[in-house]
Amino acid sequence: MRCTFPTYPNPLLNEKRMNPEQLIHHIDREFCLSFLAKMVQHKSYSATDGERELARYMAEQMAQLGLKPNCKKSRAIVSIAIGRLAGSGGGNSLLFNGHLDTNPVTEGWTVDPWAGKIDDQFIYGIGVSNMKAGDAAYFCALKTLIDAGVKLKGDVILTYVVGELQGGIGTLAELNRACAPILSSGPLICRR
Repeated sequence: MRCTFPTYPNPLLNEKRMNPEQLIHHIDREFCLSFLAKMVQHKSYSATDGERELARYMAEQMAQLGLKPNCKKSRAIVSIAIGRLAGSGGGNSLLFNGHLDTNPVTEGWTVDPWAGKIDDQFIYGIGVSNMKAGDAAYFCALKTLIDAGVKLKGDVILTYVVGELQGGIGTLAELNRACAPILSSGPLICRR
């Protein structure tokens, strides 16, 4: 059975419209897997230099994508990477938020947990399921829209926070400081 998707007006989109079936052809699978593998290769334990380095890496990657990134400090030691793709106006903003820190490696690994090994079925590494794959997914989703030439009316904000294992201090800091003006200007759809 083949699924087809209708083309429909989308209040978030500007000029270029395409249905999901057309858009899916713009996904760069190899890039997305490689991007996730590179994230895994950062030893991003909570409250470490590795966690801060991964935040800086994410800011650099957002800059290469054409976003206006910055890496802010929260509580003087925690870095938060934020990138914004400005829309053309007249649309709702969409914020994606995910954490970069991981639990420590435990015993029982049969592959190097920092290698980001990819085989025919899986990618292996610490933090893949919590939550580096999700972080990579929303980065790659936005990259796909940009590569396809889709122009959005609303802004898209990507936030990569740290300190999830310390009670979500990165997310709380960002909501309290940088997102307050955004939240007051209209609704946000937040995904984790």
